[in-house]
Amino acid sequence: MSGFGTVLGIGLNELAPNVPRALLESAARLGVNTREIDLASLCVDLESQVVSDCHGIVAVSHLSPALFYWADAALDAYTLLEQLGAKTLNTIASVELADDKARTALRLRQAAVPQLRTIIVEQSTNQVRLACDLMGYPCVLKRTHGGQGRWVRKIENPDDLPSAIQEFSDEGPSAVVVQEIASDFIGRSIRVLVLGGEVVASALRIGAPGSFVSNISSGGSQEIIELTETEKSISIAAAKSLGLGFAGVDVTRHRDLPFVLEVNACPDFTSMIPLLGDSFVDDLITLTVS
Repeated sequence: MSGFGTVLGIGLNELAPNVPRALLESAARLGVNTREIDLASLCVDLESQVVSDCHGIVAVSHLSPALFYWADAALDAYTLLEQLGAKTLNTIASVELADDKARTALRLRQAAVPQLRTIIVEQSTNQVRLACDLMGYPCVLKRTHGGQGRWVRKIENPDDLPSAIQEFSDEGPSAVVVQEIASDFIGRSIRVLVLGGEVVASALRIGAPGSFVSNISSGGSQEIIELTETEKSISIAAAKSLGLGFAGVDVTRHRDLPFVLEVNACPDFTSMIPLLGDSFVDDLITLTVS
């Protein structure tokens, strides 16, 4: 299946080692040639139009989904590789859009995809306090960039704001997303995997005891769940609105209606493999190099 000249670049990021490992194992099963890309050491030479890392020149025909968080130069490297002809399920422009929670919310609003009430403000104590007062307590604060539950804080009352804003500020400048809480689904969410415009898997995620987030990386558990047709359609619409061929869409339920919480361009799907089997990863690799 790999064919002459097909080389799949698989990006390695220490923040999410499970995803590239699963992709490499699947590619080996399918006989697809791969080139591991060390995202932390990528270098872009614009004069010669060469991308290299600690292993040498990166010459690939296709690029798998990758987590670019804390690897800013990798976005530039992948942009050049894309310009040079490397094919991807998710264009770099769509990844940049999905990685920014504020821009994602704006695009979902433009596409009429239902989401919880959202306010976007500058990262200042006064602005965030005004937004939270307008939203009402409790509410949720999120930095625009982050993953695996990082920099998501539940604000019960105004007294919780100073420490949360300080934690955000310590990471540098960022807009802040203030979001309504789905009080009747708190501590739970539904992860929907969309591949090639179709829902291929879904799981109910349940947070660890006492946690309001449902991330598996934070000690949560999960189980297969049957989606409603509306949940399927809004998940597909969310991925499409951002231009993603592969996405992890997080859905919540509030007042008997589904809403999109977030959209991930490189979701950590590996915790779902015991529930789904390896066939999903093989399908992802197959579609990536097709």
